[in-house]
Amino acid sequence: MAGPSPLTDRVTRKGHEVRPLPKALGREGAKNAPSRPKAQGRRMKKQDFEAHKIAKSQYGAICWPQLERLGFNRLQIKRRVHSGDWIRLLPGVWRLSWAEPTWMQRVWCASLWGGTDAVISHRAAGRLWELDGMRSEDVELIAPKRLRVKARWFRSHRSPALPRAERHTKNGLAVTSPSRTLVDLAGAVDEAALQRAVEHAFRRKIASMSSLWRALASVPAQGRAGTGTLKRLLQLGMLRPELQSELERQVLQLFRDYGLPEPECQYTVREKGRSLGDVDFAWPRERVLVEAEGFQFHSGRRAWERDIARYNRLQVHGWTPLRVTQGDLDDDGGEKFVGAVRCALRLGSRG
Repeated sequence: MAGPSPLTDRVTRKGHEVRPLPKALGREGAKNAPSRPKAQGRRMKKQDFEAHKIAKSQYGAICWPQLERLGFNRLQIKRRVHSGDWIRLLPGVWRLSWAEPTWMQRVWCASLWGGTDAVISHRAAGRLWELDGMRSEDVELIAPKRLRVKARWFRSHRSPALPRAERHTKNGLAVTSPSRTLVDLAGAVDEAALQRAVEHAFRRKIASMSSLWRALASVPAQGRAGTGTLKRLLQLGMLRPELQSELERQVLQLFRDYGLPEPECQYTVREKGRSLGDVDFAWPRERVLVEAEGFQFHSGRRAWERDIARYNRLQVHGWTPLRVTQGDLDDDGGEKFVGAVRCALRLGSRG
């Protein structure tokens, strides 16, 4: 009778119990069978879990100081990069492979690399503040030290540490305040884009004339690109914070481009002490008014009926109401609509 198999039966040798291996493994399986994780392996698994937890809150990005606090060393990081689990984006900053590349991820990488004294700025800050026209895919950052890297999407601006009033937090990131962002944008975009961004910030009440003047006073007057343009817009009254939509801003700019007289914005029409309603633009002497009909502010049956009743009251009292939509501006650049306004103003001045 054959003796007990050393691989299939439980036997006792020198007082030690030997557990049988699964038959599916065989002798080759016995050689390659996974061993129980050691204490170091368990610790590494916990390290990775904590790293993933931090990166998840930062759009998949993590930096060396954070990893060092978790107990990682450079050899462990090198192994993860070599295996493809981590991808280096900036010096000392990595993206975990499960995180899809996004613009916000780049912003986090730049912020982590720049350190505690760095702040997201210029067009990137404008996009974070969701200002009209700010759609740049690049990431810009202000830091007291010079940051150089070959990444094409990254731009660094060297500047002393910003005062606390000009450092805000947005989505967990250090970012320039809305007013400081507009001052920086003055040297990075053209005048039309700057005016659009400033008026949008005014409409949302995240910046004001006074806060812009304070931000301008905090930067050097000489050698600072764009500050003269912003000051001119403020001094000449070109900015109209009372405008309520981007369409109104475009309509007002259309009037200026075609040389029409400057209208009253957000004008309250009154007759014998009684208010007939508020309108977007008005020329009181010619009794001509213009309403910018954007879907955001004029939608729904009740709103439509109120507008009709208001236009009827205005016409009864001798006003000429004109209405403009985004389509009027897109079709021919607003030329036909400007012609209608000119005609109405000419007739109004005669009567």
